[in-house]
Amino acid sequence: SAGAGSCVLDQLFFVERYLTPELRKTMRAFVYALLPDLRFKELVAISLISHYPHLFALDLEQQEAKEAKSIRGEFSVQLFTIKPLAIMLCKEHKFLTMLLDCLNQSLRQACGDQGALDLTKKSSTHLAQKFCI
Repeated sequence: SAGAGSCVLDQLFFVERYLTPELRKTMRAFVYALLPDLRFKELVAISLISHYPHLFALDLEQQEAKEAKSIRGEFSVQLFTIKPLAIMLCKEHKFLTMLLDCLNQSLRQACGDQGALDLTKKSSTHLAQKFCI
């Protein structure tokens, strides 16, 4: 069922960061191999956005090595560039609101007491590099 498939995907996205690089690569290849199926692609997108705020925050905190692309970044390109899917996610799952909330929260955390971007904070510098520079 769709619920069971979503549950498995949720678990994959949740544990992915704990996997060895080899297992992570295998898991991602497996998901990629199934992406041509449109229903699976939709389930992956819905599952990914349910984890998006947490994955977004992890990406900012961990500043992953450039050779180790985050799962959020890797699958976002594959999923959110498909216009009908992106529209469905925004309308039915409030994805645009979630993205703006993630950015707003990150900017608030990156600001100092004066409300200006505090570039002495590690996460602020990474945020500035990602969004402002």
